[in-house]
Amino acid sequence: MLTEPVYLYWNNWNRYEYELLDMREPKMKEEITKSCLAHIPLKYYKKVEIKPGETGVLYFDNQMVVDLKARTIEINGQEILTADRIGIRVNLLCTYKVTQVKRMLETIKNLEAQIYACVQLVVREYIGKYRLDEDSGAKRRNLRFYL
Repeated sequence: MLTEPVYLYWNNWNRYEYELLDMREPKMKEEITKSCLAHIPLKYYKKVEIKPGETGVLYFDNQMVVDLKARTIEINGQEILTADRIGIRVNLLCTYKVTQVKRMLETIKNLEAQIYACVQLVVREYIGKYRLDEDSGAKRRNLRFYL
């Protein structure tokens, strides 16, 4: 790794090849292996590891990694009015999974906050249809909404 602008080097017995890499470019030639990159100090680039189940979205100035595995959000202590205007307290566990990374990045600023607010509104509307004294089946329900 040569970092200074000028070097003088000679050797009569061995042949060396030099290749200039521009670290400002987002793509490098396929011939440049990980072993070559291992010789470059980390202060000259940012290493981002993309794990199984994640997708990396490369920007020219930085990188963003989006987790594609199912995740959960807890929504605790929601005060909701039933159709007969009786307040009940509900705890929710919401499971979500990102399926369209590009669309999500282009349209949503804070994913978890948006999901939190949307689930609150949907559950308020759903529970608000029932009266407290109605026999609506099981007390615990699994609801599935596609947003």
